[in-house]
Amino acid sequence: MEKIIVFIFISFTISTYAQTNKFKEQVTIVNSFKADFYSSPKSIIFVFNDSGHLGNYYTKLLKDLKKTLRKEKIKVGSEFNFSNKKDFANDISNAPKNKNKRSDFEFICNITTEHYKDPEEWKNYKDLKKRKTQHDLIFTMYNNKHERILKLKLFIQSYYTIATKTKETSILFYEFIK
Repeated sequence: MEKIIVFIFISFTISTYAQTNKFKEQVTIVNSFKADFYSSPKSIIFVFNDSGHLGNYYTKLLKDLKKTLRKEKIKVGSEFNFSNKKDFANDISNAPKNKNKRSDFEFICNITTEHYKDPEEWKNYKDLKKRKTQHDLIFTMYNNKHERILKLKLFIQSYYTIATKTKETSILFYEFIK
């Protein structure tokens, strides 16, 4: 009987270890928070803060967020704050101009990323389409009283660029806020 238990334990450990080392494209929730007084939003302004190197990603993410939230009649605005416009001019060229006022929206949602250091073996891909990337994407939402009402941290793994996961990200965000 002991041999069977040991065999099952070793098999489980090996299969679990093998699964954690495999790369899989995905968007998953790392952690989340909703205030007790949270209610579903009627309008949100998304504020993107970055150096500019993810400008194309944020532009695509905003488009998918608008498309997802429009179905629920949630008014969406945007504000892009890029700290390095000179070096990343190509990346931010498609970002909409900041025309919205924060005061016109019920909630302000700051969006930032944290980039994981890519393992050395990931940097050797000659074909960029096979390059693996992983980021944390953090949504922090405040009401007009500057009270934090929501925080959502997503872990995104994808090939080539995280821009391939904007649709999944926007749907996961919507599911969390409704």
